[in-house]
Amino acid sequence: MSFLYPQFLFGLFAVSIPIIIHLFNFQRTRKILFSNVKFLRDIKETTSSRLKLKHYLILLSRILFITFLVLTFAQPFLESRQAASIRGKQTMSVYLDNSFSMQNEINKEKNLDIGIKSINQLTEVYPSNSVYYFLNNDFEGKDLYYRNKEKLNERLTEIKLSNLFRDANTIYKRQSQTSEKENQNHHIFWFTDFQKSTIGELEKIKFDTASKIYLVPLQNSNTGNIYIDSLWLDNPMVKANENNTLIVEVHNESDKEVKDLVLKLYIEEVQVSTSSVNVPAKSSVKTKFIFNINGEGHRKCKITFEDFPVVFDNQYFFVLNISPKIKILHLYQEENKAIPQVYGNESVFSIQSSKFGDFDHSLIAVSNLIILDGLDEIPVSMVEPIKEFVNKGGSLVIYPSENAKADSYNTALNNFALPKISKQNPDTTYDRLNASMIPPDVNAPFFKGMYERMDKSMNMPYAYPVIQWLSRGEQLLRLKNENPFLSLFQKEKGKIYLFSTPLKEKYTNITNHSIFVLVMYKMAFNSIVEGEKLAFSFQDPVISLDIDVKSSDEVYTLVKGDFKIIPGQKIVGRRLIIDIPKDQMEPGFYELRLKEGVEKILAVNYGKEESKMSFYSQEDLNRMFGQNKNVQIYNVENQDEFISKFKKENIGIPLWKYSLILCLVFLAIEILLIRFL
Repeated sequence: MSFLYPQFLFGLFAVSIPIIIHLFNFQRTRKILFSNVKFLRDIKETTSSRLKLKHYLILLSRILFITFLVLTFAQPFLESRQAASIRGKQTMSVYLDNSFSMQNEINKEKNLDIGIKSINQLTEVYPSNSVYYFLNNDFEGKDLYYRNKEKLNERLTEIKLSNLFRDANTIYKRQSQTSEKENQNHHIFWFTDFQKSTIGELEKIKFDTASKIYLVPLQNSNTGNIYIDSLWLDNPMVKANENNTLIVEVHNESDKEVKDLVLKLYIEEVQVSTSSVNVPAKSSVKTKFIFNINGEGHRKCKITFEDFPVVFDNQYFFVLNISPKIKILHLYQEENKAIPQVYGNESVFSIQSSKFGDFDHSLIAVSNLIILDGLDEIPVSMVEPIKEFVNKGGSLVIYPSENAKADSYNTALNNFALPKISKQNPDTTYDRLNASMIPPDVNAPFFKGMYERMDKSMNMPYAYPVIQWLSRGEQLLRLKNENPFLSLFQKEKGKIYLFSTPLKEKYTNITNHSIFVLVMYKMAFNSIVEGEKLAFSFQDPVISLDIDVKSSDEVYTLVKGDFKIIPGQKIVGRRLIIDIPKDQMEPGFYELRLKEGVEKILAVNYGKEESKMSFYSQEDLNRMFGQNKNVQIYNVENQDEFISKFKKENIGIPLWKYSLILCLVFLAIEILLIRFL
């Protein structure tokens, strides 16, 4: 038998107190005078023997009461095999997961709170001169040194939930680097829920056999969570005073269906719409919000709902840009006023017309739509920048020149994996009626919403193609002879529109037809499908924004209320690349300021990794580490279970409870002896 606090055994000297009382109180004689002592001898002997026995029993009960009282404070235990490993000064490295998934509860108590209390109790088990290296997901500088018991308990009072998370390899590497190599009894503790989406591939971790590893999974088997997986607009162009539809995808991580979940849409803190959905277990559903906004500029919006106990992802922030400018770059060889006139009539379009070969090449990266108008040839030097522009989601429109060089065009089109063109020598004297176009299919995605119906006898524009190609793309407009006039080719995120004629009346009169305006507008509107994101995430490596660069020395600031920060940033062309300082930011709306002016409003949310409630179970941990003799895994169902199991396995069977019971028993015996004997 051993003692957890042997210093209390000095209290056994208190046993001398009842012995002294017995010797100097009970043994003292008293002289009594009687007139007749005839029968006194027998009575005296009987009473003296009985009192002597009573006094000895009382003395014994007091001695045993004090003895077991002292043993209770010394906490005796039957030593286990591992008990020797926690004797003397120890070096402990303790990791506490404070990511948002630790909002989950075990028996109505937060996982994080259970972890904090378990660490506090752990410090009571180890010797008082032990030192602790504490680690959480924040990886703060003040945690780079060892603490004693008191300092560790003070640090634990400061721990809060964090939007940061660390994978297992990073955690163990940091703990291993701080261990004292000369100490062969280095103990490592992990208090975490072992969330699969954040902790990484545990099976690849190789624990050092020189250290003792204690894994404490804090998780509830019935964990669930609701979160917004994504949202997008039915029409990416949000126009003032026009209805638009917001589509929201909601995911349920629970094993049970969630019924009648109410989602609310707020625009500028005003609730404008609600939606109620039933979300099947381990599945997603989509719901729609129809809204109408007036004015222009950015609007702060959010979707909210109620879901417990994980509440950090119960709202999703995003920004709507009302009537945003669509940036069009018009490059021509011979000046053509038809295109600038079409787009110049609407304030939503921002068009930059320049003669090809004499324009700012940085405009390519920040444009939504590029129009190559009547070029004899497409220079090889322009192919790669335009290809990159299209692959990133831009739209390209090509109107050929009447003197188009097929070889140059084919070299460029081949880079876009488009069909080869052949040069035509059109007979412009041919009957224009027979050279007219066929009315388009109003049910085709491109023309959807343009016409309620299409009259087959509608007067269509004529066209005399100067180029021709195989119809491998989507034919938007074609001639009566089935040759394509306008084809759409989808390329990764972008689009390429290829026309067969120049915009000259000699070859076509489409510029005088209403369909020209509709087609040009539609191409421009479609170019912003992959426009600026509605919201950003803390898990995004960077934020990339279109800006109007005034100087390469400009410094942008993110502002949210009283919070201001200058993030890491660089300007590439006309794009601003911002590093997200997620360890210092909270979710919500941030103004991107240049000096005192607000350039943009950004919405930033927590990433979805923490919302995914999938964890490594104790069976998984046993399968991966059960063969390691230096690894112990604990199943925790309440705040006291870990420490009781830890003591039993690493200290032994505690006997202090039995000592306390015996202490009370002998106290009761003393009372009964005094009262009744």
